[in-house]
Amino acid sequence: MTNERGVVPRLLSINRQQLVLGSMDVEKLVDEDHCVRAIWELAGRLDLCRYHEQIAAVEGSAGREHTDQRLLVSLWLYAYSRGIGSARELAWQCEYEPGCQWLWGLRPVSHRTLSGFRSENKAGLDDLFAQVLGMLSAEGLITLA
Repeated sequence: MTNERGVVPRLLSINRQQLVLGSMDVEKLVDEDHCVRAIWELAGRLDLCRYHEQIAAVEGSAGREHTDQRLLVSLWLYAYSRGIGSARELAWQCEYEPGCQWLWGLRPVSHRTLSGFRSENKAGLDDLFAQVLGMLSAEGLITLA
């Protein structure tokens, strides 16, 4: 395509098929006062022993590692505070939403992991989530829609 002067302009083209490697500081994904940090800290103070007792794989024996229950509880608390109740939606959010990315450390998460944890611990989690969300809301750290 030539311009009025009869010359072809040199334009920068974009190659969207290329792979890009880069580095990212996960800590900078969210501000220091972001509510996801408060949720993470709160989950660290919870007694999650009942969830640990279900794990058969222990240090020094065979078996694959399990996802940390503090991480799963934190992720679901954050999701519920944002009106997300679907494991598929939450897994998608972990790819794009900074709070979820920060919690999960930019790692991929399967919706099966998320839904499995929730369905296996439904009664205990419902009670735990209601209490924690009430506490966070009372402190003004989150708003429930």
